[in-house]
Amino acid sequence: MWDKLRPIVSVVLFVILALGLVACGGKTSKLSRVNTLSISEVSPPAEIQRLNRSLDRYMPQVTILSPARDEVLDRTEVKVEVAVKDLPIFKSELGLGNHLDVILDERESQEIYDPATPAIFTNVTPGTHTVRVFASRPWDESFKNEGAYAQATFHVLTPTGENVPRSDTPVLTYHSPIGTVGSDTVLLDFYLHNAPVPPSLLDSKEPSSWQVRATVNGESFAIEDWHPLYLKGLKPGRNWIRLEFLDNGGNPLPNISNSIAQIITYDPSLKDTKSLLFQGQTIPGIDQIVDPNFVKPVPPAPVEEPVTKLPEVEVKEPSPAVPPVPEKAPRFQLFKKKAKVVPIPAPVEEVQKEEPIDNTEQQPIESVAPVEEKPIDVPPTSLKEEEPTPPQQVEQPIGNTEEVAPTEDKTPKTGRFQSLKARYQKMEQPPQEEVPLELSE
Repeated sequence: MWDKLRPIVSVVLFVILALGLVACGGKTSKLSRVNTLSISEVSPPAEIQRLNRSLDRYMPQVTILSPARDEVLDRTEVKVEVAVKDLPIFKSELGLGNHLDVILDERESQEIYDPATPAIFTNVTPGTHTVRVFASRPWDESFKNEGAYAQATFHVLTPTGENVPRSDTPVLTYHSPIGTVGSDTVLLDFYLHNAPVPPSLLDSKEPSSWQVRATVNGESFAIEDWHPLYLKGLKPGRNWIRLEFLDNGGNPLPNISNSIAQIITYDPSLKDTKSLLFQGQTIPGIDQIVDPNFVKPVPPAPVEEPVTKLPEVEVKEPSPAVPPVPEKAPRFQLFKKKAKVVPIPAPVEEVQKEEPIDNTEQQPIESVAPVEEKPIDVPPTSLKEEEPTPPQQVEQPIGNTEEVAPTEDKTPKTGRFQSLKARYQKMEQPPQEEVPLELSE
């Protein structure tokens, strides 16, 4: 049984392997035309892939309002007025947005972000000219649906016949990159008008009857499908790219723009929005470049948790030492008087005699008569009479409210030259006892 099935299984496996090799070989041969060079093909950045999905629903329809076909203008200034349907065109705060690219002959393209604002070309030479307009995504990738492109041939002052596209030949329009870029990864994009086999241009399942030859810095490769191509490997400084439209045999098909070259300058220090997108960086609010109604999300307010605050300790910085300012004495002292020094007399000791208090009969407290120093008689011409010392106060008896009259000393005064014996005898005599008034009565 197995011997009968073995040839059939071998044939099936051989067919499957051959198909796989053919498919892989075709894919590898196509990619090898780019990967073998210093310029290699890479996948689109993740942010661009995500943003592209939000624009796939649009099928823009572009119309040129002015100048009309075969119109003869009487001026050298050309105003190109356009209209677009099924695509919002605008410029966001980041400087990018859906727009229309307007190209006059081989001049540099102009971008329109408002259909009411025309593109203006000045100093246009007399003769025949062709203007081309197509819809573009914010990062300069053209919409490739039917109707996203329009062209019109007109004349300035007089027709001459040049710059007229052939109707039986596809028209290749170079789109990007142009000018100065800030990333070594760039988008190589172009637009094909009047292509012979539209179905095979988009899905690449059938062999096409045309191809585009791209040359970057002198190295060439063929492009056989109409899809955005992201290339990596530009060198800092000046680079150049050339595109040529060829038939399936590799022969050029001449037309007004089927062979065109552009100079691209790579500046690594450039940090504009488009350069950051090609570098694969995530930009906050980047969705606003594809949605004119985009509203930036408001971050939620942080929940404040109760926090026990510790007492703040005020740290005072040491103030610099300032020398004390001497107080200035007043300049004028009009009412200030000097203090008068008065000698303080020495206190006179009083001799008091304490007696016990008797409840039955109160006895008066005897007072000791002061000892007076008798003055010495001096003749009136030599000495002045001294003033007598005031008598000492006598303490009143306890319990008696009446005042005791002081006793008068009737002893005659003696002179200063009295004998010492008489003075001492008088001092030795005991003092006379005073009789209270109540007893005398």
